[in-house]
Amino acid sequence: VNYQSRSYTLWIVIGILAVAAFLAAQGISLKNPGYVAILRGPSGPEVRVINFTQLLTNNSSANAAEYTTASFTTSPDKLVLAWVITSDTVAPTVHVLSSLHGTWVNIGVTNYDTAGTPLKRVSLWRTMSATGGTSTLTNKFVGAATGCSFDVVEFGNVDTSGANGAGAVVPVVMNAADATANPSVTLAALTGTTNAVFCGFGADVTPFAGTAETDWIEQFDSGYSAPNTGCYATYRIETTDNTVVVTRAAVDWGGIAVEIKAKP
Repeated sequence: VNYQSRSYTLWIVIGILAVAAFLAAQGISLKNPGYVAILRGPSGPEVRVINFTQLLTNNSSANAAEYTTASFTTSPDKLVLAWVITSDTVAPTVHVLSSLHGTWVNIGVTNYDTAGTPLKRVSLWRTMSATGGTSTLTNKFVGAATGCSFDVVEFGNVDTSGANGAGAVVPVVMNAADATANPSVTLAALTGTTNAVFCGFGADVTPFAGTAETDWIEQFDSGYSAPNTGCYATYRIETTDNTVVVTRAAVDWGGIAVEIKAKP
């Protein structure tokens, strides 16, 4: 009997069990390793899991035709998304985002705060730059608004094909309702198990005061007054869950969800 070979095997098994116990203590399962999933490339291990960074949040209840944020820094070849929530005394007007680094492309918009005569709007914008850089973000209106909220986030290890982050964004879905509890947005079946979902909501209360689902991460829950406008964002990485639901009492609300494609 080759006892030395059996001894080596035993130590290997013990080592694997020790690693599994350590990961379990960190809340990580070997069946779904989440943030530490690694794919081996030709030059060694390469991390392929989408990562997330919050770059900026900003609320303003000023009456203005133009809103400008504080400066923030983006990274090269990362998808940058901006959720913008605006309010007005009349139907929301057209607005445009601009900054020094990258071109901002509008990929979703929905009005809310009574379906017939909406006074608030949620819009989603994307950009991606090969160099990144530091800049402010300006939201300019045709006319004026009564308030504006920005939520700017960045996703790394995403598909970099297409212009201005086009390859990293799969579907975008919008939803809105009056006096309804538990705001939700449902995407089509997700295109990959390593992708991410991000969703932003606006409401006619401040703060939004929502509760994210199990395994979803609450990223932003805030708002501004005069008029009351709540803002909320949540995301999940490496998921097949295509429905975002936020628990809260009935409000007028609007939301936009997007699937983010991982690096091939």
